[in-house]
Amino acid sequence: VVWRQKAAHGGGFLWHVGHPADVAQGEAVIAADDGGAASPDLVSSGWRAVEGPGTWRRSSRLRFVAPPPASVYLSGHAPAEAAWLAGWLGEYVLRRDLLVNGWPTFESRRCGATPCDRRLWFAPAQPAAAHEVGSGAEERVLGLVYSLL
Repeated sequence: VVWRQKAAHGGGFLWHVGHPADVAQGEAVIAADDGGAASPDLVSSGWRAVEGPGTWRRSSRLRFVAPPPASVYLSGHAPAEAAWLAGWLGEYVLRRDLLVNGWPTFESRRCGATPCDRRLWFAPAQPAAAHEVGSGAEERVLGLVYSLL
């Protein structure tokens, strides 16, 4: 379980990760001193893990990652030479069942009830990592239609 608790020394707060039985005793196997963070994924001070009785080790590799949002919006206006782009703007809804490159994919809501091939996905191997919008066929070959980054 994850919980936030007032620190025994110093008066601040700590984020803790541990077993449910540990909550009452304030013991944890992983902790962060950044109790001012509104949620564990916003901790900026770094996490530390218990190494032995009373011994902690900082770990730059430990972190919480916020889940992807239920939907995202691609907004703006299309330049005259790319008027076709307007058809790709709008809301994209998370598809947890469809991963591309190990990341969640979002599907355009503009398609309505018909099967939709307008998707947004993460492409880690371009000149720079980017979220891309394209058709279902393009995501398999990482075809670039429009880069959001």
